[in-house]
Amino acid sequence: MRCIQCGAELRPNARFCNVCGADQSQAQAVSQAEGQPTAVEPVPAASAPIAQAGSEGDEVERAKRPPRIPRASDDEQEVSAGSAPVVTQPVEAVVSQVNGATAPAASAGGAEMVGDLPWPLPAQAVVAGRYQVQGVVIAAETQSGENVYRVTDLRGNEKCWSCGTTYAASDDPQRFCPECGADMLGHELTLHERIAVPDETPTQPLSEANMPLMSGSEPVIYEHGREYRVEEDKTEASPFPSGVKITIGAASDVGISRQGGHNEDSIGHVVLEIQHDSYAEPLALAVVADGLGGHASGREASRLVVRTLLDHVLRTVALPRVELLTDAPATEEGLKHILREGIQAANEALCTANEEQKLDMGSTVVAMLAYEGTAYVANAGDSRAYVLEGETLRRITIDHSLVEQLVAGGIIADADRYTHPERNQIFRSLGLNREMEIDFFTQWLRPGMRLLLCSDGLWEMVRDNEITRIMRANPDPQAACDALIQAANKAGGEDNISAVVVQIGA
Repeated sequence: MRCIQCGAELRPNARFCNVCGADQSQAQAVSQAEGQPTAVEPVPAASAPIAQAGSEGDEVERAKRPPRIPRASDDEQEVSAGSAPVVTQPVEAVVSQVNGATAPAASAGGAEMVGDLPWPLPAQAVVAGRYQVQGVVIAAETQSGENVYRVTDLRGNEKCWSCGTTYAASDDPQRFCPECGADMLGHELTLHERIAVPDETPTQPLSEANMPLMSGSEPVIYEHGREYRVEEDKTEASPFPSGVKITIGAASDVGISRQGGHNEDSIGHVVLEIQHDSYAEPLALAVVADGLGGHASGREASRLVVRTLLDHVLRTVALPRVELLTDAPATEEGLKHILREGIQAANEALCTANEEQKLDMGSTVVAMLAYEGTAYVANAGDSRAYVLEGETLRRITIDHSLVEQLVAGGIIADADRYTHPERNQIFRSLGLNREMEIDFFTQWLRPGMRLLLCSDGLWEMVRDNEITRIMRANPDPQAACDALIQAANKAGGEDNISAVVVQIGA
């Protein structure tokens, strides 16, 4: 088959051109529809527009890619048509060009010389005939220090850094991976340079076949009295290749002991998911609020907290994204600030209502705001957030209560928190004062993980090991919430019970 853009001869069913990087899926789709072998005549290069599958932005980006760069020897420089020259000379050749043949000891721009070479190396210098310097990341101040460079591997086309496909070395190497279309010579690595210790420097030049490896299998190169260490790309593959999938279940019950009374708990949750190119970018908010028992209008207090927080997040984050006011990704500090503002707005609303109506409303709160692979959790009071991963249940939040302080101080045992006569005494909640501190926690998300937000009516009735068993026995988040409520009522249901389970999937 031939490339739909440049006309280069490709292997059958190639997904991307190994010469210009053009996506061949359009030609294959047409060919399959017509029942004919894939063969597209080349378009004259002088007048042909780019014809590729994908969005307009993809076409523009693909058009910017430089053509294939043939591998050059250490003694020469080759230039592909339409691209800027690519220097592939050894270090001393570059230095000679920079300094001039008549002044080998003088460096360009007054750079310090160590031996016959500049310190640090200039851009475009090539180490070991392979690693081309693109720029200096860290320049050592003294000869005993270390220079750090951004480099590209001129032999990177032997193994694709993106998909891992390996290709044999050849006299006509390809730049763009035929499998995934990645620019195999455009991937940057990190090169560390220091003066070699004489006792450690090999007496004979090292070939790549017997080049020693440091810890972590990082190649070490000795050249011109210097030691070079190459750091390969250690970026781990995303646990969410298609984006995060978030599913939420929620349930609340008045409890056995309070039948006929008001449920002073309120819960709320919303998931806004936008998908582009089959990649999901969810924004999820979940909140549990417990109106303080014994206080006037606890039910109204928790309801006001949930509604205020939902309103704030929807207006400041969700709606602007839907209304196309911004395409910028949400930042960690931005989301934490929005969550903090929402909770503070709820606190202000309660304080204002208390002052105007001469009331004493109060409420605990635990809330989670998740975007892509991170969840931000905030709490005030003794409503809790947990994370369940595998067989391990871990509490994220810290109770702002008297018994929590007694347990932390070793005055009472952990098990006593469930029966202590002062277990309902909390010292932080919304509505008490306008200057209220809020605790924040960051939880990195992974596929299969589940988060639980709940009021004290659940965790005081159901111990952590039983919560773990119930959640593991009920993979569906709504079924897990229903089972947790049932277990709390079976244990006595002494308070209002609320649970929100957030399921994280890939």
